[in-house]
Amino acid sequence: MPIDFQNYRTDDVDRNLQRIGIPCLDIAVVGITGAGKSTTLNAFFQKPVAKEGNGVDPETMMIDSYFLNKRFRIWDTPGLGDSPSQDQNHINAIISLLLRTYQASYGLIDMVLVILDGSSRDMGGAYHLLNKVLIPYIPAERILVLINQADFAMKTTQHWNFENQTPDATLKAFLEDKADSIQRRVKEATGLDILRPVYYSAKYGYHVTDVFNFIIDHMPTQKRVASEIPMTPPRPSGLHDEITVKRMVARYYAQRDCGMCSMRRKSVCNKCVFTKDGNMSLGGRTFICKKCGKTFHKIIMTPEEVELTFNPVCYTCRILEFFK
Repeated sequence: MPIDFQNYRTDDVDRNLQRIGIPCLDIAVVGITGAGKSTTLNAFFQKPVAKEGNGVDPETMMIDSYFLNKRFRIWDTPGLGDSPSQDQNHINAIISLLLRTYQASYGLIDMVLVILDGSSRDMGGAYHLLNKVLIPYIPAERILVLINQADFAMKTTQHWNFENQTPDATLKAFLEDKADSIQRRVKEATGLDILRPVYYSAKYGYHVTDVFNFIIDHMPTQKRVASEIPMTPPRPSGLHDEITVKRMVARYYAQRDCGMCSMRRKSVCNKCVFTKDGNMSLGGRTFICKKCGKTFHKIIMTPEEVELTFNPVCYTCRILEFFK
C-alpha cells in the first residue's frame, strides 16, 4: 500500500521545524540528466507533478517548486550532462537558487538532495556537481546523496522481483556494495564526508520510505545563515575592456533581480510573475525603466523601493550607473 508522504511523520517534522525556527523546509533536488529527479518527486507525491524524461532526454529545463504539504517545498532543478552551453545555464540557475535569501539574513534552501543513477559507473558528473556547484555555496552537512534506479543497477532487470517490487539477494548485495563504494569515492574525489547513500527505485516505490526517513532524520538544526553564502560576483576570465567588465558585473547582479528564477525573494521578473507559484508574485508592479526603456517587475516591500514609483530605473541600469 503506498505511503501518504503528505502526512508521514508529521509530529517529527513539526518538532524539527520548530527547532530550526522555520515554517517550511526548502529542499533542492539536483542531479545528472536521466538520474530520475522528477520520478523521485512523483514518488513523494504519489502522483505526477513533475514531467519525467525518457532516458537521457531531459524534461526539467527550468526550476520548478512544489509544496508536498505546508511543511515541505521541493525545488526540481534542470539536470546536467546535456551540452556544455546548456550545462552552464543550468549550473547558473542552480547556484542562483542556492544564493537566494529571505529576511536578508538566511538562505532559502535548507537541504540539497543529489540524485545519482544507480546503473551508471561514471561519477565524473556527480563529482563536478558536488565540487563546483554545491560545496562552494551550501554547507556539506546539508547535502544528502541518494542512489536511484536500484531496479536496474546491474544493467539488467533479471535480479528484480517484479511481483514484490524488490531486489533479489544478488542485486541487494550489489546495491549495498555500491552505497559503500560511492560514499568512499565521493570522499576521495571531493574530500566530502557524506552520509552513507540510500538506494531506492522511484519507479517501483522501493525504499522511497527510507529516502523520506533519511531526509527527516537529517534535517538541519538551525537556519542557514546568509554569512555562509558567498556574495562576490564571478571574476571575468581573460582580457576585457572596462565597459565589458561593467556589463558582465551588471548582468550578474541583474540575474539576482528575480525572486522566483534567481536570488532575490522580493523581486520577480516578467517571465516569472505569471507562473503558477503565485505566492511570490503577489503585490508586484510592472515598471518601464526611464533609462533603457525595458519593462521590469518589482514587488514593493521596503520604503526605499517606493521610490521606484516616482523614479523607475531597472537594476541593470542602477549597477551600470554605480560603475560610472
